Amino acid sequence: ALTALGRMLQARDRHAEALEAYDEILARPGQHKDAGLARVHNNRSTALKALGRKREALEALDEAIRIQEAE
Repeated sequence: ALTALGRMLQARDRHAEALEAYDEILARPGQHKDAGLARVHNNRSTALKALGRKREALEALDEAIRIQEAE
């Protein structure tokens, strides 16, 4: 549910709120199982980039890639 909320917020250019949704998913153990942990980090990267936080966006993207490669 939070992943869908984050995507909806991003589609409406509400990137800070989307980032909060993704961070909440990552803060809750087990919450990301349905969403896919790599996908959450990828979406988080997109939100961070839109907010001009490029370094953090790259770190989130690196984490998404690391997780995807491990699966």
